[in-house]
Amino acid sequence: MTLKICYERTGIHGTIESRVFKNFNHHHFLNNVAQQPWNRVFSVTNPETMWDVWKKLFMEAVYKHAPLQSKRVSNKHSPWITHQLTRKIYKGRHKRNYIKKIAIQENKTSAWVR
Repeated sequence: MTLKICYERTGIHGTIESRVFKNFNHHHFLNNVAQQPWNRVFSVTNPETMWDVWKKLFMEAVYKHAPLQSKRVSNKHSPWITHQLTRKIYKGRHKRNYIKKIAIQENKTSAWVR
């Protein structure tokens, strides 16, 4: 006899994008930034366009030396972690930290028994 248990998926997988600095060499990066044609920025008079040109030139160097990597993350919901439970955990940590502070100030182990 087999018992099938059905459950609902609470969320779908999401992705997080982050930069990879594994092989990042700051000397090469700074050299690449210094070699960008920055005169293009000052050839424009509109500040918005200047910002766009500057950002494009800088980000070219960033993408070359620290590319983006997408990671798949799960979006799991834990039904047993409720708001009341998180409040109790927080209060317990607060009480523990308070007792630890008093025990350190009094320099007595008896302060831990409160």
